[in-house]
Amino acid sequence: HVVNGTGSCIGDDVACPSGTTALNVFDFTGMGAVATPGMISSGSYLGMMEVDQEMNSWDGIIYTDDASSVHAVDGVKMGGRHLHAAWAGGVTTHIARPQGPALLAGVSAAFATYGQHLEEALIKDQVALHISIGNVAKLGTMSASIAGQISLLRKFFKSIISESNTVGIDDPLLD
Repeated sequence: HVVNGTGSCIGDDVACPSGTTALNVFDFTGMGAVATPGMISSGSYLGMMEVDQEMNSWDGIIYTDDASSVHAVDGVKMGGRHLHAAWAGGVTTHIARPQGPALLAGVSAAFATYGQHLEEALIKDQVALHISIGNVAKLGTMSASIAGQISLLRKFFKSIISESNTVGIDDPLLD
C-alpha cells in the first residue's frame, strides 16, 4: 500500500488495513517510480540449476518412464545468484518442475525467490503434473511416437478416472 508517495505496508488488504502507516517501507516521492505486483516465473531452471555446465549445482535430470511421483520441491535449492537476480528484477514467485525427458515429467512446486531456506519460501509444494509431448518425450523409453505418447496419456488418465469415478461417468475422449 502506498500513501502519499510512501510505502506504508507490504501485503494484502487483510495484512494492511486501511490507514496502516507504521512501516514506511519505501519512499516514491519525486522518483517517478511505480509499484507493481511481483512477477511469476515458470519454465526456467530457477532453484533447480545454478550453473548448467556444473552438474554439482543442479538437481539433475530424471530418466524414468513415469516421473509422476517425482516432486520438484525435493530438488529446489535456495540462495543462488539466479534466484537473487530474479528477485531483484521483480520476480517474486517461481514455479519449478522436475527436469527430464519423461512423458509424465513430475509435479511442480511454487516458491518465493527470496529467502535462504525453502521452508520459509515455499508457497505450494504441488502445483501441477507436468507432461512432455513431442521430441523431448521421445528420449524416454515409453514411446518414440507422438501418437503413442497420446495413447499412453489416455490410458494413464483413464486409469485415474476409473479409480476415482464413483458416479460412472464415461468420457468419449478417453476411449
